[in-house]
Amino acid sequence: MKIFLRVALSLAFLALGVVGWVLPILPGWLFVLVGLLGLSTVYPPLRHPFELIKRRYPRLHAHLAHWQEKLFPEKDAK
Repeated sequence: MKIFLRVALSLAFLALGVVGWVLPILPGWLFVLVGLLGLSTVYPPLRHPFELIKRRYPRLHAHLAHWQEKLFPEKDAK
């Protein structure tokens, strides 16, 4: 996946998350989380919160890392 496609997909998830906070039908927090996971692979300042989660909540970080690799594989980023 190209970097611009990864960013576009992440921004689309963030937009769905914002819509989900307004509409009661969509789970907004889930879309925001997926969007932030995608952007954290491209934008270094967003990696810091996930490093804090890794230290404080290792089990949660394992799940987030699994989904990050599944949705946004690193081998396609370069």
